[in-house]
Amino acid sequence: VIIATLSQGIVALNRTTGKPIWRNNDGETFIGNGTLHNDLIYIGARGKMFKINSKTGKTVWCYTFGDAHPQAQPTVAGEKLLFGAWDCNLYCIDCQSGIKLWQWNNGSKNRLYSPGNVIPRVAEEMVMIVAPDRYMTAIDLNTGDQLWRIKKRRVRESTGLSGDGNIFYAKTMDGEMIAVPMNTDSYTELWCTDVGWGYDHSFCPLICHNGVIYMANRRGKVAAVSEDGELLAVGKFANSAANDLRIDTSDNMWISFIEGTVWRLETLNNSR
Repeated sequence: VIIATLSQGIVALNRTTGKPIWRNNDGETFIGNGTLHNDLIYIGARGKMFKINSKTGKTVWCYTFGDAHPQAQPTVAGEKLLFGAWDCNLYCIDCQSGIKLWQWNNGSKNRLYSPGNVIPRVAEEMVMIVAPDRYMTAIDLNTGDQLWRIKKRRVRESTGLSGDGNIFYAKTMDGEMIAVPMNTDSYTELWCTDVGWGYDHSFCPLICHNGVIYMANRRGKVAAVSEDGELLAVGKFANSAANDLRIDTSDNMWISFIEGTVWRLETLNNSR
């Protein structure tokens, strides 16, 4: 079990006994959600992105870029690592060397509009992000060139990707889920479904499983929408924002809320 902490670095524990295996204190403060890929951890600290060997805890490389936090889970796309930070930038780093390949800036002087807590979604040669500036942006994976950028609906930070990687899902601040095809020359909306809960600013990512997309809000609700935009179910389980959604190997969905509760929910099957 690997845990990132605010004051004690990253700690690996034996999942049976709870005893420490290794500790990495190379980062000042780890507040981000790391990515584990091929026994390697990619995780951000203030102004830094780390690549750490998950078996030994040793830092392979550290890319330093400033004083902002990269908060969300980085994305590994082939030999590229993508992450946003609270400095209005999206970064692309070479996974092997830790060298920056490109950097995209949203043009804002307000750090609160940064893609700092957004998971970059990648399909083939396109990177898709949303951010608190309410824009949806498509970026070329290889060059970092902006392909298109639109402010049509009030998207913020919550996104997901279909199982085949062809459809990008996003939650709006008006309680809607929208579906947009990847690798298009311009913004194209397949559908927009209002789940009925109104204004929302929760950052919890969306997750797609067996033809159903799930999203959660700031007041403990979870909605299930089919891949063709039909609202299947809405349930209330808590009174606070959800942190994350995960699906286990038995098709159970696990969700934790800021108030300190963890729920195991049955998933729906909408395969057609």
